[in-house]
Amino acid sequence: MISVEQSVGNAKRKSKMNETYISFYLRYNRIHVFTNALREIGEPSRICFMIGENGHSLLMVPYKKRDFRSHYVPRDVYNGCDSMEINSMKLCRIIAFIHNWDVRQSYRVPGRIFPDEQVAIFNLDSAATITVMNNYRSRMLLSDQVTDDKG
Repeated sequence: MISVEQSVGNAKRKSKMNETYISFYLRYNRIHVFTNALREIGEPSRICFMIGENGHSLLMVPYKKRDFRSHYVPRDVYNGCDSMEINSMKLCRIIAFIHNWDVRQSYRVPGRIFPDEQVAIFNLDSAATITVMNNYRSRMLLSDQVTDDKG
C-alpha cells in the first residue's frame, strides 16, 4: 500500500497544479470543500480524506465505496445549486488537536489540485484563521458602512 507522503510526492512530480482551499468551521464541526476541487478530481460521487503520517497534509481523493471513511457528494454541488458541506466532528477534532487550533475558530487551508492523479492536497500548516459573521450582523455592518459613506 502506498503512503500518503508517497502519494503527495508522486502527484507533485507528475501533474499540473491548480490552487484551491478547504475551510474548517470547528465550532460547528463543519468542513466546506470548494467545488472547483471536486470538479478537478473528476466529479466523484464520494470522497475520502487522508491525513499524512506527519500531520502536515490532508489529501482528498475520489472514493468508490460507501463506508465510514467516505463522504457523499450531492449531484447538486456540480450544477451550482448546492455547496459541499461535510459534518464530521471526528475529522475536525483530530485536525484541531494535531495543529493546536482553537475549536471556537474557523480556518481556511490552501491546497493544490492534481487533476491527472485525481487528488487535492491541502497544507494544514498554512491554515489561516477566518472570521465568520452571521448574516444579520454582517448585513448590519454593511448597511452602517453605506450610511457612513453617504453621510
